Amino acid sequence: MDFENIKDPKNLCRDISGLGRWGNGNVEVNLRHASELDNIIELVEQAFEEQLN
Repeated sequence: MDFENIKDPKNLCRDISGLGRWGNGNVEVNLRHASELDNIIELVEQAFEEQLN
């Protein structure tokens, strides 16, 4: 998923386009606290929906 297409109001994502990491695409998100899990699941759902379209 392209970084500019993700809706991330909590600013949990990081743009890693151009870093040369294999298999990650252009967005990186790290789970730092269990309290962030619901927000991260929303981001995963966005990426999943984009793949289906």
